[in-house]
Amino acid sequence: VARRNHCTFFLQLAEEADRKLIGPDRGEWLDRLEAEYDNLREAIRLAEETTEFEVGARLACALVDFWGSRGYWDEGRQLLERPRPHIIALGLPVLSARLAAGAGWLAHWQGDRSAARERMEDSVAIYRLIEDKAGFAITLARLGFVTYLIGDLSRSHVVLEESISVGRARGEKWPTAMALRFLGNLAVQEGDYTGADAMYQESLALFRETGDELGPAFPLLGLGEVAMCRSDYGAAGRYWQESLDIRRKVGDRSGMAKLLALLGVVALAQGDYARAGALGEEGL
Repeated sequence: VARRNHCTFFLQLAEEADRKLIGPDRGEWLDRLEAEYDNLREAIRLAEETTEFEVGARLACALVDFWGSRGYWDEGRQLLERPRPHIIALGLPVLSARLAAGAGWLAHWQGDRSAARERMEDSVAIYRLIEDKAGFAITLARLGFVTYLIGDLSRSHVVLEESISVGRARGEKWPTAMALRFLGNLAVQEGDYTGADAMYQESLALFRETGDELGPAFPLLGLGEVAMCRSDYGAAGRYWQESLDIRRKVGDRSGMAKLLALLGVVALAQGDYARAGALGEEGL
């Protein structure tokens, strides 16, 4: 009974946090999950030990964004992969799609793009077969980003446009904002800086409408990249500093490291070598 109660309590906590991470209190909820992480690990272990695979899988799915933000990529990926065969055997397609999407996203963070694409394609294939489409738009958006990073730009375009279409049809602003941000990356790659700027600005506005504390940091990163492509170092620095400030507030360590490095590049371009060095050291 004690074990079951432990799992139930921390499953409820993780799923509540997962809902609240897209909102104004992201940093607070990330810190709460960090403080309870040993208990969350134990809850997943107990669920596996007692063959409560659905509980363990739901816990793992609820922690994907926490793992991604706080850098627990390898551990998170393993905990998402382990229950998949059991969930498939139990005939739980929605949960199977979420596990595959989560494992794919963490594989992306590790730079394992081939595995990331494979898992996300698995997830998308499942979503196409089931009625429950919650999570479909964001999975499409992330698949579009991974295919862009791999260099399959035509596939990326198709997937991102579908994500935006699905997101708008379902009234889901957050996945639409993310897909627009990724589509902006494609436009930059193709040299369409005006188009990229427009996509990033729309993404930024949508993220702000959702109230997501972290979301605006992503299009701000893109706007800084457009400014750098135009050799507007002042604007790039301003956009990237705002993005860094957001990431500091929510404790997004991987994002902080990236933005510090980029601000170092701006300082280098402006001839401020001391600042460039200091930013690089902090990023490391």
